[in-house]
Amino acid sequence: INRCGVVISLAVFALVGVSCRHGATQGGTPADSVVVTGRLAGLGSGWVVVTRQDPSGAILRDSVRATRDSFSFRRRITDSVTLYELTVPGASGGGLRLFLAPGRVQVAGDRDSVDSARVEGSAPQNDYRDYVRLMLPLCRQKDSLNQAYLNVYGASGATLRAWDSASGRLDSLESEALARFLRAHPASVVAAWALRRSLAAPPDTATAAAMYGLLKGEALTNVYAAAVRSQLATARAMVPGKPAPAFRLPDTSGHPVSLASLRGSYVLIHFWASWYGPGRADDRAVAGALARYGDKGLRVGGVSLDSDRGAWKAAIRREHTGATELSDLKGWDSEVARRYGVLSLPANVLVDPRGLIVGCNLMAGHLEETLKELLK
Repeated sequence: INRCGVVISLAVFALVGVSCRHGATQGGTPADSVVVTGRLAGLGSGWVVVTRQDPSGAILRDSVRATRDSFSFRRRITDSVTLYELTVPGASGGGLRLFLAPGRVQVAGDRDSVDSARVEGSAPQNDYRDYVRLMLPLCRQKDSLNQAYLNVYGASGATLRAWDSASGRLDSLESEALARFLRAHPASVVAAWALRRSLAAPPDTATAAAMYGLLKGEALTNVYAAAVRSQLATARAMVPGKPAPAFRLPDTSGHPVSLASLRGSYVLIHFWASWYGPGRADDRAVAGALARYGDKGLRVGGVSLDSDRGAWKAAIRREHTGATELSDLKGWDSEVARRYGVLSLPANVLVDPRGLIVGCNLMAGHLEETLKELLK
């Protein structure tokens, strides 16, 4: 289930890699730096946390002390645009995405609603504001539909078809809205970021490729555009009839287990994580599938996107799906997740006895109907 909230997801929170600019100054600010000044009512002498992710994937955080609700910091922009997140520890609201270019930026808002603070002085931030205005109503509908999904999980027939129909209509509306945004901002780094963020696992290859074709100029020369190209290449390989990517991962005892060693009649590769609350419904579906079709040759390889061994093992004991549980404990940096194009949860891939992909993301009643047909 893809959530649409405005808090940054570290799976897509990355820098934009473009050439550096040095030397001259702009109104007293070095041409390769941004100065951010802000005032958040109720902040007092509290702290503001500034976060970004470097090209290696490391999350970099530092803190800025406020005085009388006001704060200021300078950051060197090593790329033409850098994405930051600004948060206030202990505040009830979420974080504020900041797309920053060299210059001066002003932030004004409230300590407990940082995510809706007003930002002035950043052209890419203006593009992001346009994106939020366009997508937020649809994202709220998506969140409501996702909650409804949890109520129908495991259903089949008319109930599942009704949810599928509503979900399909909303997906179409989101795609149309994103296409409008890309056409209005074809050269914006934010356009590449928005396209990267929209990709499901795996994405609709034809639609994503068409949207990528709308990008121009600087929107094509950053890590978001590069990630879209990589994801499209992965998606073209993750289709029925193609070989499932081979892998070898440690089990809970540290012993390596390969995809080939899991092969029975069919193998379901189930991507999950202990921290993903809505995934409990998927875990129950996996356990049910094994109970019904395990004696007919179904095997399940659970690939966890956890990074905490204790949390991973506790979740296995709690859910006890019966799957062969595997993880390199690298979270979203899992090489297997990347090779399978997994950008969000839930996700799964069904593989036949020859190692060929049967289907991707077979959820709820779809998984049951597929297994029932294949394992008669």
